[in-house]
Amino acid sequence: MLFHNYEKVIILDSDTIVCSRLDEFLDDNDTPIFATLNYPNQDATEYWVTPEIQIQLPDGSIVKDQLNINADVACFNNADALKAVIDLSIAHYTNFSIQGGMNEMAFINKLYNVKIVDSPYPLSKVVYNARSKGVFGTDMIRKGVLAKYGPQYDGQPSPFKYW
Repeated sequence: MLFHNYEKVIILDSDTIVCSRLDEFLDDNDTPIFATLNYPNQDATEYWVTPEIQIQLPDGSIVKDQLNINADVACFNNADALKAVIDLSIAHYTNFSIQGGMNEMAFINKLYNVKIVDSPYPLSKVVYNARSKGVFGTDMIRKGVLAKYGPQYDGQPSPFKYW
């Protein structure tokens, strides 16, 4: 980013398929770091724990979600922020690698603002990366609605439905 004097870097992992313009990344040049959700589970290391949040749905019901970041789809508008994530990933290296650095920056270090573009997931009009597949396993989203999440979630529209 510094060598080529880029103002923005968008990271797309090799197994990523892009079906839209990536507006969330392209239209905002001020937020230092954009992240996308990982599967809805709680990951942790000795350095960070992904938080659980509660979301009120339009019908008034409350659902829980995990703010677990996956580093395979991300955007940086700031070279120093990118370097800070890389430095955290190296200094506190675990099997999560750069994903660990992203989660630590977002929830512990907070030196740079990290915006999770597809959160909160139940209310999001976009879906990226691992979260677009539902939860662990297969067949978690059927015809645009949640399946196999449990009785209180099954049948609720997924952000995937908007596609």
